[in-house]
Amino acid sequence: MVKYPVILSLATLGNVAAEISKSETIPTGDTFDVIALGDWGAPLSTSNVAAQGAVATIMALWLEQNAYSDVFDLGDSLYWNGVIAENSVGRMQESFENVYTKVIEKQVCWSGVYGNHDLAGGAYLCIKPDVNITTDNPTRIACDKPSDVKAALQQHVDGQRSYAQHNKLWHPKTPFYMRTFQKGQVTVDAFFVDMNSARVNGVSNICCQCYGQTDTKDCESVVIGHPRCADGKKDIAEACIRVLDGWEAESLKLLQDKACSSKADHKVLISHYNVLLHLTEERRDQWIKTLTTCGVTLSVSGHTHGMAQHEHSGITFVTSGNGGGRPAEDVFEPVLGTTVWKPTNLNYGFTALSFTKESIVVQYVVLKDGSKIGATTAGNQIEGYQVLHSITLPKAGAPQGRPNLCL
Repeated sequence: MVKYPVILSLATLGNVAAEISKSETIPTGDTFDVIALGDWGAPLSTSNVAAQGAVATIMALWLEQNAYSDVFDLGDSLYWNGVIAENSVGRMQESFENVYTKVIEKQVCWSGVYGNHDLAGGAYLCIKPDVNITTDNPTRIACDKPSDVKAALQQHVDGQRSYAQHNKLWHPKTPFYMRTFQKGQVTVDAFFVDMNSARVNGVSNICCQCYGQTDTKDCESVVIGHPRCADGKKDIAEACIRVLDGWEAESLKLLQDKACSSKADHKVLISHYNVLLHLTEERRDQWIKTLTTCGVTLSVSGHTHGMAQHEHSGITFVTSGNGGGRPAEDVFEPVLGTTVWKPTNLNYGFTALSFTKESIVVQYVVLKDGSKIGATTAGNQIEGYQVLHSITLPKAGAPQGRPNLCL
């Protein structure tokens, strides 16, 4: 188990012990290798910046041993409230460039989705165009009218999307899109979808905007329909709900239109929310039906800040939300489906995915036992990484043969 010392350690991030746990053996031949990283962009004012830095360290160590080309960003990339175009470059430098320096040096491409905290899930949604707009903390205000809500949500989407103009490794995110990755004879279709209308800290977090109010007590219980939701302005909440519902509907349509016709070797769903854990029963069943019908055998998500493997209807659901942005937590049991594995102790890390012609190897990678996370990144003492659990999944289809580009 990772230890958290009360006193700041004198060891630095660069003092990493030579011993590294042995990773899973990947079959020879062409492979598309990607790291799945969830809930990683720690609030700058919290000690979790050090936990995020610790995960970045073992990612760099992993890449020294394994030639991975991509990262699947599972959302909640920039706590607490995401960015807008006016302040994205500065925040991305602090939370991305300065943290994952050695990963970026390897020319690893990042493609991802939006979580609730990328869409102002911790404050008011609308932003005042004042002198603070280019800072990490722009002035947030309650939205006056429904049209402001739609514009504000798009403003947050454009924030991370616009960063691609400044960094060629950052894929310009949208709420829903498909990417095809090819490595030699291996083809993977990845479907990046939006589920922020989720019942668990999704739509209520974003649309009720309770954490922007003067009284933030019991905000976890302020859900759609609550008198405090959006300061009691039903038209504001409903406008927000319509946008998020629309994004999810378009995401589901994308999957139905493209996944069922895909002839890729593998088809994978990338989302912030876990289909089994975070959605209403009705929407959960819609997604499962489409995944099953279209032959998608792997679904990867974050949101809950832990690791787990669940199974249902021939689909493997991977939770990998312990990227260091927030304190690690246990993954709760699904109402539907089976928990195949989750760790005994809480830890931080990422999931490594290797797609071969015939299989997918999934490895859960965390900080090695004995590692210490300091009060700051400089106080970290990282012993290496260890693979806690691995699984091998069969292929889902036949290759299409389209190129893999960073942008």
